[in-house]
Amino acid sequence: MVFWMPKISVIIPAYNQAEYLPIAIQSVLQQTFQDWELIVVDDGSTDVTKDVMAQIKDQRVRYIYQENKGLPGARNTGIGHSSGKYLSFLDADDYYHPDKLALQANHLDQNTEVGLSYASRISVDQKGDPLRLHRAACEVSLKDFFEGFPFTINDLLVRRSWVESINGFDETFALHSEDRDFYLRLALQGCLFARVAKVLSYRRVHLDRAFKNLPAKLDAMFRALETAFSDPRCTPEVLALRDGAYGRDYLVWGYQAAFQGETALANFYFNEAMRLNPALLENDGIRLVRFIVHAAIADGGEHEEKIKNVINQIPMDKRWIKHSQDWAIAYGYLMRGARDVFWGRSENGRRYFQKATGQREGIDDEFLRYWSEQILNYGMEYGPERAMIVLLDLDHHLREIGEYWHSRTMKAYFYLNQAFQSYKSGEYSKVPRQAFLAINNNPKHLMNRGVMSITLRSILKNLE
Repeated sequence: MVFWMPKISVIIPAYNQAEYLPIAIQSVLQQTFQDWELIVVDDGSTDVTKDVMAQIKDQRVRYIYQENKGLPGARNTGIGHSSGKYLSFLDADDYYHPDKLALQANHLDQNTEVGLSYASRISVDQKGDPLRLHRAACEVSLKDFFEGFPFTINDLLVRRSWVESINGFDETFALHSEDRDFYLRLALQGCLFARVAKVLSYRRVHLDRAFKNLPAKLDAMFRALETAFSDPRCTPEVLALRDGAYGRDYLVWGYQAAFQGETALANFYFNEAMRLNPALLENDGIRLVRFIVHAAIADGGEHEEKIKNVINQIPMDKRWIKHSQDWAIAYGYLMRGARDVFWGRSENGRRYFQKATGQREGIDDEFLRYWSEQILNYGMEYGPERAMIVLLDLDHHLREIGEYWHSRTMKAYFYLNQAFQSYKSGEYSKVPRQAFLAINNNPKHLMNRGVMSITLRSILKNLE
C-alpha cells in the first residue's frame, strides 16, 4: 500500500460553527492547488458539526472529534494528525481565496529562506459582504506584533519544520492570544516572514460579539507579551514598545467592556490606556474618539447606540469627551457611507452620507487620507482601472455632501500615493504624470521635497 503524503495540510478547528463550516470546507475543495489534506478537528461542538462532516465525501478530508480543549489544543491535534510539508490554518467561520494554497506554496518553494508566507485579507460581515481590505505590509518583523496584528492565522502558510521547532501552539492560551504567542515565538526563534501581495483569505466579523471573562482574556494577551519581552533575544528597540503594546490592548478591551456594559472594567481599562498613551487625549481626545468610531462600525452593524454607550462609560474625569458624541456619530455615518460606496453599495452609501449632512467637519484630512490609501490598496489588488472607478464614485458622493476642496484633496493624496508606489516598484514612466495630477489637485504638494525628488529621478531614469 502506498502512503500518500500531501504537500499541504490544512487544519480547521471547529467549535459550534456548523452554520459556516461548509463554506470554509468548500473554499479548500475549490483550491486551484490540489495536493492537500484537510483535517477538521471538532473541538467538542454541541451543534450539528458532526452531521455537516458526514456529508463530505472527499477522501482528502478527515474528521476528528475531541473533548473541548480550546483553539490551540484543536490546532495541535490537527498538526499531530497531519503529514504535509507546509501547514495552513483556517478558522471554521472564515474562508480562502481559490489561489491561496497555490500562490503561497510556490512562494515557499521559490524562497527557501522564508519560514512563513503571509498575505492580505478582506474582512466580511456575517452575510459575506466585504467591510475592509487589509493590505499586508511589505515586511513583518518581531516589533510589528507588538504594534498590532499584521496578519491573521488564516493568512499564512508555514513550514512544518518551523512549527515543530517551537512545539506548536501553547495550550495554556486556551482562552485567548494563542495566535499572538505563536507568532512571537516564531519571530524570536528567527523565522523569516515574507509576503504574497494578494488577498488570499476572508475573515468573518460577527455582529455585536460579546466575550466572557474579559480580565482572563486580557491577562492572556499580556502573558503572551511578557513571554516575548522577557526573552533575552528581545532587543532594546522592541523592549521600548512595552507601554504602547499594553496601552493598545487596554484600549481595545476598554471598548469591549464598555460595549458589554461592564462599566467598572471599562473605566479601569480606559484609564490605563490613557495613562500609557497620553496622546489619546490630545486635541480634545480626537484619537480616542476616532478609535471608538472605528470599533463601533467594524462589524458592519449600526453604530449610534454603541458610540453613546461607550462614551457614557468613559471615566468621569474624562467625560468632557462627551461633547464629541454628535461628531462621532456623524463621523461613523461618513465612514460607513464611504465604505459602502467603496465596495459598490452606492445606495446604502448615499443613505449614510445623507445622515451625516450638517457635520461636514468630519470630512477632515485624516478621513481623506484614509480613503485615498484604501483606494490605492484596492488598485494594487484589482487593477488601476477598477480603482479609478471607485475613486470617481466616492468623489461624486463627496461633492454632494462636502466642499469642492474635499474632493480635490482626496484625489491629490491618491495620486501622490500612486506616484510613490510607482517609483518604489520601478515604474518610472508613470511617476511624472501622477505627481502632476497630485499637484494639480492640491498645489501644496509642489512644496513636497519627496515628490520633487522622485519626479526628477524618474525623469532621469526615463531618459536613460
